[in-house]
Amino acid sequence: MASKKEKRIRFMQYVVSKIALKRRSELVEPPDKLDIHESFLAALEAEEFSSAFRAVHSFFYELLSDIAKDPVRFGLPSLETEQMRGGPEGSEALIAAGWPFYLLLYLFACGKVADGVFTVDVPSFRRANKGRKTVKHCENYLKIFSEYGFVFEGLKNHRIPNNAAAFTIAFPDMPAVVSVLHLVAEKCYKYLEPDGFALFSSWNTRLITQARDVMRLGAVGPVLRASGVARDIRRDDPAGIYGELDFRVATDGHADVYGRTVVRVKELLESYKMIRQILRQMPDGPISVRVPNRIPAGEAVSRYEAPRGEDLPYIRSNGTDKPERVKVRAPTLANLAAITHMIDGGYLADVPIIIAAIDPCFSCTDRMVRVKDASSGRDDLWNWDQLHQYSIDWYRGRGVDLSCACREAE
Repeated sequence: MASKKEKRIRFMQYVVSKIALKRRSELVEPPDKLDIHESFLAALEAEEFSSAFRAVHSFFYELLSDIAKDPVRFGLPSLETEQMRGGPEGSEALIAAGWPFYLLLYLFACGKVADGVFTVDVPSFRRANKGRKTVKHCENYLKIFSEYGFVFEGLKNHRIPNNAAAFTIAFPDMPAVVSVLHLVAEKCYKYLEPDGFALFSSWNTRLITQARDVMRLGAVGPVLRASGVARDIRRDDPAGIYGELDFRVATDGHADVYGRTVVRVKELLESYKMIRQILRQMPDGPISVRVPNRIPAGEAVSRYEAPRGEDLPYIRSNGTDKPERVKVRAPTLANLAAITHMIDGGYLADVPIIIAAIDPCFSCTDRMVRVKDASSGRDDLWNWDQLHQYSIDWYRGRGVDLSCACREAE
């Protein structure tokens, strides 16, 4: 009969295995043709990057499969039971299956590439890893990585010597692999570290979506700025006091759901800064303006930066107290075309969060979506509730229950 300690260890192994399988299911299969960001192409040719990208994707898939199969080999069941049951370090336990990826992130973010060999700057690596579990398991993980084809020089039995200033990593079968890992790790580490780890471990191909895609599709607001395009009507065509305010246009380079969230957080901080400036400069006097009932005959078009992006109102007056024509091009309408690009090659279950990430106003749009079954060719019309429920059921079938989170959000 198993002891209490053995039962706890089995329980921890089970949880870590399930999390690893969940992370593996989140890997997006690279499309036949990658849209590669220009910053990556400055270091590698498109064909070379694509081949290495697919090799790293396969490596991540194998690594997660092996973690799920044998967590003990990765030193993961050594967690305390309290960690797995929501103790003070419960959140750390939930990402235990990601510790090997943390190590990869910090390895390849702390150094440089030359001739297909990556040199790790050990002092930078130690600072990045200070107090992290990856340090404890570093020797074991490096040994495991060597079994996948990585070659380490400057180590002693896969251990980093205390006086070491640097060591090298190579991948002889495809030297560009270390270049791709460095490029992506550097990009992920730069943006709101340590949250960049989530991007690195999920290896989402939307990381490399080109800014020209959203510009071609007419995207505006946070959707556009999350692809690295600094466009904001408050700065580019200022009205009122905007031209006198000191603020930065919030951008991000991830070009995905995460990037659009980052942009909105940054915009909150810029808004606080603008409010303080406005309050300091606000003159005495009335704060509203009386508008006449009758507007002279004529027409006008304007634009302003709404929270969702550029709003484009048009009005035509015939001289009476009722407008002859009013038309508002809402930012949601401008961003809808980009959704078709965002969901291409992804999962139907991800559609709700992708749509939600543009912060849509559905009063500006139709509320139905046509879903075509690829196997049968049959078309169905779904409303938002049906699509939302499908997403919950799809993830529940893969061990992730989102229903509680949805109820809390409501």
